Amino acid sequence: MLLRRPPPCVQLQARAAPPPAAQPLGLSPPQPRRRSRVRCAAAEGSGDAAEVQAALKAAVSREDYAEAALLRDRLTFLLADTRQGIEAANARFYSAFERMSAAEMANAWGTGDHVRCTHPGAACIVGRQEVLESWALVFQAGGKLRIRCEEVNVYAQGAMGFLTCTEVVEGGSATGRLACTNVFERGDDAQWRLVHHHACPAPRL
Repeated sequence: MLLRRPPPCVQLQARAAPPPAAQPLGLSPPQPRRRSRVRCAAAEGSGDAAEVQAALKAAVSREDYAEAALLRDRLTFLLADTRQGIEAANARFYSAFERMSAAEMANAWGTGDHVRCTHPGAACIVGRQEVLESWALVFQAGGKLRIRCEEVNVYAQGAMGFLTCTEVVEGGSATGRLACTNVFERGDDAQWRLVHHHACPAPRL
């Protein structure tokens, strides 16, 4: 009688993970790249233009071009939005001037001891209340004015910005040209308001 040999026992074993690759002496294994919270915030919508610009420069330095592209787009949006905000505040100021509206003029100006105004040929006036009183005196002269701004340039950094322009004032048969610098500050309500106005006669070209 032939005896059948029993089948060999088969044992299933967990497959062992391959040993880690040897690292050159003195070198640590590479770590995954992590973006800092500051850079993430700048790319995802928080932070002002200065912070985004700094994050963009850092991203380019470390050759993180994907994040640099996001930051570049964010910076473009912020600069355009800031310029439009300052130009809108400038338009409100000149609308109040043209309409000779004390209420509109008060809304166009910011607050604080740093508020300044220098009318053509006059000394610098300091303080919000004193500045508004000076405009009330200007409005007492009456008359109808038409004002437009030419050669407008805007610069902004953070919550401060300024606009330079040539202010063309038409009243009756007379036309005056003034070189103006208007400084704006962005308040807690995100609105830009005037904190300094300086006007002087512009040279005739």
